[in-house]
Amino acid sequence: MEAEAILFGIQVAQQAECLPMIIESDSIEVVELVLNRKGSMTEISWTVEEIKQRLMNHNTSSIQFAPRKCNAIAHSIAKVASDFENPVIWLEEFPIQIMMLFSKFIN
Repeated sequence: MEAEAILFGIQVAQQAECLPMIIESDSIEVVELVLNRKGSMTEISWTVEEIKQRLMNHNTSSIQFAPRKCNAIAHSIAKVASDFENPVIWLEEFPIQIMMLFSKFIN
């Protein structure tokens, strides 16, 4: 699931030409697989390989581990996003659910 979310994020960022990218994930396993620090997990190996290929195409992009407590906003956004049936992509105006979430962290 985390590898698929990372791949989807990379695809969207590339289509929107948001480069370079710094990808942070609280899944140490996926980060280590992408960085070749760990052997492949068969069930996600194709996804990990596609992530690697997309990152190699943009030498200025990177992936790194970030503990969940350091990435609380991203984790909260992911929880909100799981309520949507279809992917939601926004480039300008945020959905109201996300704006409400941000206001909790700001105040």
